[in-house]
Amino acid sequence: MMCSLGPLTWILTLSADDQGWDDLVIVLSKRTFQNLDEQKAFLAGLTKEQRRQMMLNDQVTTARHFANRLKHFWAWLTESEDKPLG
Repeated sequence: MMCSLGPLTWILTLSADDQGWDDLVIVLSKRTFQNLDEQKAFLAGLTKEQRRQMMLNDQVTTARHFANRLKHFWAWLTESEDKPLG
């Protein structure tokens, strides 16, 4: 690869913080909340094991959520007016 494209200039490593994505847990719960306080109370009542089990039960939604986040991050990184890469 280095012979044809030259040396690497930067490397990006990403990992999912799926346990910390409250928006993913809300989607997986398939619940509608009347207000923010009700939503916060629901999230606070979940253990890490319950969150993990919800993700295991719907792996397609979890994977699509990560792909969507990655797509939006990449768009921000490459097309944003903020010019994060200079």
